[in-house]
Amino acid sequence: MEKYLSANNIKIPVLSEDSKEFVRYLEDKDVDEEFIHELKHDNIKVVYIDKSLKKLTYQTKEMLYDTLLFNRNVPLKQGDLGVFDVTRKDAACFQNDGEKIAAVFGVNIGYRYIEEEKLYVKPSNQSKWKAVSAEEADVSVTITIEGEMKGTYHFKRIWP
Repeated sequence: MEKYLSANNIKIPVLSEDSKEFVRYLEDKDVDEEFIHELKHDNIKVVYIDKSLKKLTYQTKEMLYDTLLFNRNVPLKQGDLGVFDVTRKDAACFQNDGEKIAAVFGVNIGYRYIEEEKLYVKPSNQSKWKAVSAEEADVSVTITIEGEMKGTYHFKRIWP
């Protein structure tokens, strides 16, 4: 991640959040792992900078209005995310459905589920995720309910 933009000779314009005019190009020191992951999948719509020229945000192609902050302290969540233990009360909110519990508590891909498409929608960036087999998965999580094993669940990002 450290030199991804310069190593690949990528120039991404940074626009003023107010005027939408060009301010500068994005630099390697600006980006985080999540942004690079989105960029590799050609899913970046625009990058903005605030009036103080300090706060950088971006939109993915899936997002209509909101923006995401760059956060270099948060690693990209991929692979096996481990075990998440939830209370019986929390599990009951999802009718003890292990997959939905995993989507919300373990993978944090959201509580909005489109039944006819069998897709979860992550609220923060409107990305779509599907429950899949372990071999196809981008992320996996094991759910226990107050210490009792519920199961391991696997999800794959569906790119626009």
